[in-house]
Amino acid sequence: MIRGRLLAPWLLAAALLVGGCRLPVTLAVPVPLTGSGGGDALPAKAPPVAVPKRAATAEPTVPASPVPTVLPSAAVPFTAKSLPPVRLIIPSIGLDSRVVPVSTRLDNRGQLAWETAAFAVGHHAGSANPGQVGNVVLSGHISSPHEGDVFRNLPKVQLGDGVIVVTADQQFLYRVVDIQVVLPQAVEVLEPSDRSIVTLITCVPDGVYSHRLVVRAERV
Repeated sequence: MIRGRLLAPWLLAAALLVGGCRLPVTLAVPVPLTGSGGGDALPAKAPPVAVPKRAATAEPTVPASPVPTVLPSAAVPFTAKSLPPVRLIIPSIGLDSRVVPVSTRLDNRGQLAWETAAFAVGHHAGSANPGQVGNVVLSGHISSPHEGDVFRNLPKVQLGDGVIVVTADQQFLYRVVDIQVVLPQAVEVLEPSDRSIVTLITCVPDGVYSHRLVVRAERV
């Protein structure tokens, strides 16, 4: 359930645009989120559209890469400070992409909206950096004629898959623990966390963009 409460200051009145769709972000005031039509509280999930969860699989093998594989036993300790991500690797779906910062801007209607990353994964300004306790929010297009389809295979990800987030000086290993499809108004997926997690967001279904695929991975 989405509850009206004080959100982090970076959760502005904005919209996340991914592949031609938008995910509204509420003002940082304790007001409930309501539908645009009847005013009923919007659910956090979209029951009619579900992504089946599968049993966790063995840790994937990272392909040859200039970045060495981080094993759980060699994981970097949690740090209070960390550099922003510059690269995202998900071996199980063949993803290896650069990561660039994205912030908010005014759209053609004068409303605040999230920028989108062209041919890259976007790291949301104000969200955590890898290695910190918090929520590293990363978004990308599932398909866009002008900005690519970096997350085209994200719907194929499964529970237990490894997610490697790389900074300029080290890398961090996460494992997928939750996959869900939500309505665009489910802005709680952007909120800070008391755990070290990564949240990956794209629009689904491809070409329709009516919902959001949210993949959450927790640090190993």
